[in-house]
Amino acid sequence: EQLLARYWGALGQLGRQHDAVGRRYLLTSSGTPESSELVTTWLSCLTGVALSEAELQPALRSGTLLCALANTLRPGVIPKVSSDEATRAMPESKANAKMRENISQYTDACAELGMHQRDLFVPDDLFEAKNMRAVLKNVEALSRLAHAVPGYVGPLIGKREKLTHKKAGPTAFQDPSPRSPRVILSGGGGVYQAPISGRR
Repeated sequence: EQLLARYWGALGQLGRQHDAVGRRYLLTSSGTPESSELVTTWLSCLTGVALSEAELQPALRSGTLLCALANTLRPGVIPKVSSDEATRAMPESKANAKMRENISQYTDACAELGMHQRDLFVPDDLFEAKNMRAVLKNVEALSRLAHAVPGYVGPLIGKREKLTHKKAGPTAFQDPSPRSPRVILSGGGGVYQAPISGRR
């Protein structure tokens, strides 16, 4: 309940909306899904950090927010992360190496969670801002994987992703309950069986 309140509190601060029926799907202010805006909003909700599209690359560059995102969806999937505070105290070369390591750990976690290879990116796509489109595509793919996270009651965007594998065995992402109510995203974003316990 506290997490759910934080999600929608963040939405309110950002001026965003959710679908009126299930309070699960994020909508843009115009009601039309726009990939970069939805991805940025979804990131803000799950990390608790207000982000803008213009500031996205500097905010994600160290990899710490992305690691926090992965750990929110599956706690402990990235057990050790170099914090921003720690890297600021390091020589530049060492700090850069640690930040790239954070990014690599995040993409490794995405693969472990079942993400397709085509939706992963290399550290310099983000760290050097060489391909932010690939980074946005990756986070959007992760948001689709969130549909299958047991107990996840946060916001959703896009259609449900088909998992490539389930490395973690019985604790990996599983189908939501078939008894759950169906929620449809305005604008054709897809259908998700939202857990009843996630509504309020």
